[in-house]
Amino acid sequence: MFAQVGVQASIEVNEWGAYLDKYAAGMPDDVGLAEMSWFTNDAQNIPNLTLTCAGVSPKGYNSGRYCNDVYDQTLKQFYTTVDKPQQAKVMYALQDILANDVPNIYIDSQIANAALSTKFTGFSLHPTQLLRFWKTKLTTS
Repeated sequence: MFAQVGVQASIEVNEWGAYLDKYAAGMPDDVGLAEMSWFTNDAQNIPNLTLTCAGVSPKGYNSGRYCNDVYDQTLKQFYTTVDKPQQAKVMYALQDILANDVPNIYIDSQIANAALSTKFTGFSLHPTQLLRFWKTKLTTS
């Protein structure tokens, strides 16, 4: 599929713990794409973890090494107020900075999906994307 549009790509599959170690250390310069999903009910942590100068790998999960002092100072404004309308204004300003800088291309979505063997019954996805299995049963037939 990538080759059809002129992109040469290889996919490397890692054990999850090994991938986290590699991602946290910072991806090598020849890596053009790395995926990390951050699912949370409180999105205020994601900008700090993945986009600040202080979060640049290997100190954090900013493996793309994006560093913008204006972004960092604006994010600090978010954390120094509890006024929700002011926090919203700050988030919009952060989005504007990121829209202009384009440090990452976000290809993930919050649409939950899951797959289980047909041997299981009773499983349903929770809106928070937490996997809750208390109603899930393994059929014996």
